[in-house]
Amino acid sequence: MNHLLPIAALAFALLAPAAQAKTVAVTDAQNGKAVTLFAGDTLVVHLAIKSAAASEWHVVYGPEGMLRLNGQPRYLYPPTHTILVYSGGPAILEFRFTVSGSKQSYVKGAWLRFLFLDPFEPGVKDAKLWQLQYTIKATQ
Repeated sequence: MNHLLPIAALAFALLAPAAQAKTVAVTDAQNGKAVTLFAGDTLVVHLAIKSAAASEWHVVYGPEGMLRLNGQPRYLYPPTHTILVYSGGPAILEFRFTVSGSKQSYVKGAWLRFLFLDPFEPGVKDAKLWQLQYTIKATQ
């Protein structure tokens, strides 16, 4: 009977629900702020742009391996948008990251940084930096 105990424990561990991964969303207002994340979480960054036709945010720093960008950023248009081809005006650029790592992973005080460039406004003074400090903890 004792030999069944390890098998039952293994089955329970495999079938038990894992810690719930969550989605953490941040916006322009969290510039310079800090968030805590866990392996499996999704970090969604929403940054405003003046014109979807010209201006853009670019990821300029993010430690490889811990935050993985899920594909290309996508544009989110205002709810009043009814034209098939959006020709400009304000919008939101959405970046989605998956927090990778294992239960042993731990990162404290790392930075994710974005640079805003507007090609129609020449000069370095028109570039903006947006950053988010994050900590990845091993367990919730």
